[in-house]
Amino acid sequence: MHGVSVESLCALNNLSKDSIIHPGDKLFIRKPSMQSAKTHVSRKPNQSTHQATPNSKQLDLAITAQRYIGVRYRYASSLPSRGFDCSGFVYYLLQRYGVTVPRTASAMFKIGKPVKRSELRAGDLVFFKTTSRKRITHVGIYIGDGKFVHASSAKGRVTVSSLVTGYYANRYVGARRIFE
Repeated sequence: MHGVSVESLCALNNLSKDSIIHPGDKLFIRKPSMQSAKTHVSRKPNQSTHQATPNSKQLDLAITAQRYIGVRYRYASSLPSRGFDCSGFVYYLLQRYGVTVPRTASAMFKIGKPVKRSELRAGDLVFFKTTSRKRITHVGIYIGDGKFVHASSAKGRVTVSSLVTGYYANRYVGARRIFE
């Protein structure tokens, strides 16, 4: 119907040929005119972050995460058909790569390799304290050029925000690398 091969559909949605899809699951189909606009991972450094070269899984994670921009925010959800909260978004994506992680941002902060802000790579998980609580309350995926993608309750959807300026710059706590 859309002229998309099974191989292309699997690659775009990080599915294997044995994957099971269910009614209501969202599948992404590439539109030639929108492909470059939706998928952008900067490889050039800026003044506040040194861009190390990500490995292929990390880079793919950063690219894949951006395909969900616009999916609605929904507290306690980790399915694109229903919407995502911040940790549900990261949890869902990492599951697609065969990586099992805890379901909360604070628990996710305890896994992986700690990464200095100056050594962030596309695909690293970035963490924040967005309330007066003493624990981590928010997580996203770094995409390069001082930006990260995350499910934002304030915006009501998956969006891209700056690590360098604005709300999240002062609430940044640290980062973890899942793929080496």
